[in-house]
Amino acid sequence: MRKIISLLSCMVIVFQIFIPAQNTTLASRTAFVDGFGLGAEAGDGFIKLTWERVPGASGGYYVYRKDGENGTYGAPLTDFGVFGNVFYDGPIPNDNKYCYYVAPLDENSTEFGRSVEACSSPISQAPSFIEQCKTVLVFVVDSVNYLHNGVKKTMSSPFLLVGRRTYLAFRYVTEPLGGKIEWDQVQRKVTVTHKNTVVEMWVGKSQAKINGKPVQIDPSDPKVVPFVKDGRTFVPLRFPVESFGEGDVKWFAQTKQAQLVFPADCNEKFKGKVISYNSKTGMSEMLGFEGESYVVVFGQSGSGGYIPVVGDCIEISGERKRKGTHEYFFVNSASLIECQEGPFAGFGTVEKTDVLSASANIRFEGGEKIDVRIDKIHIRMLAGLKPGDCVFAAGMTIKNPSGEKYINTMIFDVVPCKKGQVDIVCDGKWYSGTVRDFDCTNGTLTVALDDGQSKTVSIGDSNFDCANLSVGYCARFCAKEADGKLVSSVFYAFPCDSSSCEGSLIRGKLVKIDCASLSMSIAQGDKYVEVAIFPRDCEDMSASMPECVEACVVKSGNRFVALKVRPYIECENECPGEIVQVRIDRVDCAAKIIYCTKMATMEQMKIKFVLPEFCPLEAGKCYEICIEEIRKPGQQPENIATRFKPIECGYRCSGQLVTGTIKSVDCAKQVVVVGQNDNLGDMIIRVTEQDCIRLKEDSCVKACVTKDPTGLYMANWITEVGPEGCTQK
Repeated sequence: MRKIISLLSCMVIVFQIFIPAQNTTLASRTAFVDGFGLGAEAGDGFIKLTWERVPGASGGYYVYRKDGENGTYGAPLTDFGVFGNVFYDGPIPNDNKYCYYVAPLDENSTEFGRSVEACSSPISQAPSFIEQCKTVLVFVVDSVNYLHNGVKKTMSSPFLLVGRRTYLAFRYVTEPLGGKIEWDQVQRKVTVTHKNTVVEMWVGKSQAKINGKPVQIDPSDPKVVPFVKDGRTFVPLRFPVESFGEGDVKWFAQTKQAQLVFPADCNEKFKGKVISYNSKTGMSEMLGFEGESYVVVFGQSGSGGYIPVVGDCIEISGERKRKGTHEYFFVNSASLIECQEGPFAGFGTVEKTDVLSASANIRFEGGEKIDVRIDKIHIRMLAGLKPGDCVFAAGMTIKNPSGEKYINTMIFDVVPCKKGQVDIVCDGKWYSGTVRDFDCTNGTLTVALDDGQSKTVSIGDSNFDCANLSVGYCARFCAKEADGKLVSSVFYAFPCDSSSCEGSLIRGKLVKIDCASLSMSIAQGDKYVEVAIFPRDCEDMSASMPECVEACVVKSGNRFVALKVRPYIECENECPGEIVQVRIDRVDCAAKIIYCTKMATMEQMKIKFVLPEFCPLEAGKCYEICIEEIRKPGQQPENIATRFKPIECGYRCSGQLVTGTIKSVDCAKQVVVVGQNDNLGDMIIRVTEQDCIRLKEDSCVKACVTKDPTGLYMANWITEVGPEGCTQK
């Protein structure tokens, strides 16, 4: 049976759920948990503490406080374990500094851990976190964390202060209010809809529209405009909020916090899972589907007859109130709802399909039959499916109130009914290791393999150019043994710590990794990319199971082969295609073509684009360019550049490095004359046509050159540098 190690990145973002490295119990003693997260939010006369929930803390938590960083911790602030993961310390004097830590308690009320220390000072000018019958949002400058009705949540980009105005990715305001936000890539326009108000804003423009009527975003400052930073669109905070006609914005200069308050239904609703329940007190702890924790109080008669059961998913409505040191959610009604059991990804065989209900019954590897609900994007596939077809499905496992399970798909595709080694044109065995020595004349090198052996490898008939090799490079290759050495048919080598990519980059959510067949699946929006992976990389990724990955890939037949794979920071808003790292040679805006050079291999490329934002790209600068396959009805698909990001030009040189000043440029002969630094004399260098067009006399350059059989120097690459480059030794 095929062994699959699968990971589907959480469709629901879970905020800071702590999982200890080992959850071991020895003689009824819980393993000590050290250094879990604790946050302290300053209020007027109080400090709100929020900490990461620790598995096994069935006795609650002790909260410890000391005066200032040099004080001494005494007894806990309560003589009982605090239920939940929120505690209000107050009333306490403003402007004094207090430090805290939290200790989890097991079922015997024994401490088995300690959080990090958090310090804060209550101040009179501080925003409230909870207000009755209000939606309260609190943002802090330069922080990705914010509060929604007192619950800490995380954004993909920080809240910014630029000049005297604040900016943020506005969906973190719109979505809590039940509105929507849309992005028009062609017009570079943000549209925010809240109730009956539609606000339109354009990147770089100071004029906006409210319900179709033109207005100035900031009449006192035309420089206040939406902008794009690190791939995110930021809009001024105050303008759209005040355009809604019902929100209130307050700025707290001392703490650099902005508080937004909107009217809301006094009867709040939220969905989550019951994780504990005390029948004597009627109190329960619930974990919301976005990771927020609540202490819930079920009334004697106001819960619709529902009695909480640990593991149930419910929707409750009621009122949130602060009572002394705690926040409570007092329930008026509760009902069972579908429960998200967890992520799922796997291969299976179709048993039957039902086009009307957009579902299929799949027998997955291991024999389990599960109903799969097909999303709208993939529903057309159902009509062509028949029993016995093989599919790959990835999504979230759902349990309905009656206990039945099904899968809501995010990814669904028909795949060949074939198991075993992924075919990436390898006629032998895959190896990985480190280059220890090489002889380009004879086409041989010595590689220290990852299993500890040292092998002689012949690369004479492989795809690799030995001139680009150095001792210490990481090697990935396919070879078979002959006459005591390995004969390679496919060979790649690169600096082990290099972030450059010899092919193109694919970034996205890791949904499956299978070391038996040396393959992994990367989700990019509504599609997934199947990538062949080397054994060492597969072991590393399987061990760490990152949510997001970046794979440097090359095309081999109809497959991608990952030369290297590493965890990546995030998946949100990443390129839904391939990314190339290039140096710009020139941009032909009329023909909409980018002439560029791939940084790692110096291969020249031509990339098509549509958006005018590509026209100003500077020659000699380096960028990551996202290339997507665009399909139009009745036409062949085209690879089009859709977005870009500036990066450092980190070239490597396998020849001679030259720096100096260009004395002359002759594009008829495609040569430049460079006066080398340190009076080393003039060097005549042959360059490409694109380089020749962009290079100018008297500019400072750095070039990597090799000498051809005629004695002429050829530029592997040549780039302009600042004036300091002409004086460096």
